[in-house]
Amino acid sequence: MTFNQANAYCESFNSNPNQKYVRLPTRNELLSIVNYRKRNPAIDEDLFVPTTPGIYWTKTERKGVFNPEYWTVNFKDGTSYFYSDTAAFHARCVIHFDALPPLPPTTHYKVGTETVYDYGTKLTWQRDSSDKSLSYEGAVEYCPNRRINNQDWRLPTFKELISLVDTSRVKPTLDPAFRGAVTNRFISTTPMFDEEINFKLWSIDFNRGAIPEGGAVSSGFVRCVKQRDDSGSSNRVFRGSVDILSNLDLQRFREGHYQGITGNVTIRSN
Repeated sequence: MTFNQANAYCESFNSNPNQKYVRLPTRNELLSIVNYRKRNPAIDEDLFVPTTPGIYWTKTERKGVFNPEYWTVNFKDGTSYFYSDTAAFHARCVIHFDALPPLPPTTHYKVGTETVYDYGTKLTWQRDSSDKSLSYEGAVEYCPNRRINNQDWRLPTFKELISLVDTSRVKPTLDPAFRGAVTNRFISTTPMFDEEINFKLWSIDFNRGAIPEGGAVSSGFVRCVKQRDDSGSSNRVFRGSVDILSNLDLQRFREGHYQGITGNVTIRSN
C-alpha cells in the first residue's frame, strides 16, 4: 500500500474520530523493535506475529526534498531508507497515548563544555568524535582512554547510536551540539546478525541518516557514550568464571555479554 493508504489503514482502527490512538509509528518507534542480531525477519517473532520480512512505512517525513518522501524500515535486515509516498510497502500500526506534550526542540539536549546529555534517552555523549576512522579494537580502546569528567566511557550500541539521528535536519542529520566528524560513518558495538565469520559492525552515516544495505563495516569514526549504571544486557549467556583481560573484554562485560556467571569475575584490564 502507498503511504496515504498505510496511514488510512492505521487510522481505520480508531472508532472515535476525536480519539486517534492508533497511527503509523515514527521512524524511531519502528526502529526500536528491530532485532539487529536476526534477519528474515529482523524482529523477535515471539512478540510480533506475523511479520513479513519487507519494508514498512513510518510517519516520519524526510526533510529538504520537493516531493513527499517518508522514512521506512526494512524488517528483512533492519535497514532504513526513504521513498516517495507513492511507493507500495507494508504497514504496522502503533497505539499511543500522548499524556504529556513532547519537549520542545530547544530542550532536547543539555549541552556542556565537553558533553551532551539527551533528555529523551538519558544518555550522555562526548561532544567531540574521533578524528579518524578506527577498527573495532581501536574504538574499544579509544573510549575508555577519553576520561572526561573522570567518568567511564564506551562505544555505543547501534540503537544508542541511531537515537542521535535528527530527521528534521539534512546533511548532516545531527544536532549542531555535536562537534568533530559529523557526516562520516560511525560504528557501534552491535555485530551484524551476530556473525563471527567476517566480523562486521552496524554503522550509520550521519550525512543522510539512512541505514543502507551493507551498513555493517569493520571500521569507522567513533562517538563515545557514558557508561550507565542501569545498562541493559544482551541475549548472550556465559556460564563459568570470567577473566577481564583487556578493554575489549571490559566493553563486552559492561554490555552484558556475560550472563549467568557461576564463578568469579576478575578484572585485570588497565
